[in-house]
Amino acid sequence: MPHSDGRIDARDWSLLALLSVLWGGSFFFNGVVLRELPPFTVVFLRVAIAAVILLPGLWIYRLAFPRGLSGWKPFFAVALFNNVLPFSLIVTGQTISRAGSPRSSTRQRRSSPLPSWPPPARKDSLCGASPA
Repeated sequence: MPHSDGRIDARDWSLLALLSVLWGGSFFFNGVVLRELPPFTVVFLRVAIAAVILLPGLWIYRLAFPRGLSGWKPFFAVALFNNVLPFSLIVTGQTISRAGSPRSSTRQRRSSPLPSWPPPARKDSLCGASPA
């Protein structure tokens, strides 16, 4: 492995840009598809399409499927906790959230348990001085 001086070169920046397009694009396309399909159908299709795309890798690398239920249990656990559950929550959240709408930031500020910062100026005072 070549020694690295810690600098980010053009290749690293291009890989980061590609990653951001792929990652952000999935949320964009989820939003587009959610206009026509329910959330769990979108998650099912996403996971099924990924499995179909990755399946030829088993044949290319000559990997065998696990035999018996005990061999499949770890795969079911990983599929549930790393794919189905997170994507179900994210996609369902995309149907509920109003993020990006003009009124969303106002709604969030009103419903926040924390005070807004900077605090609003009092109308009955001028620069913190008490009214005369």
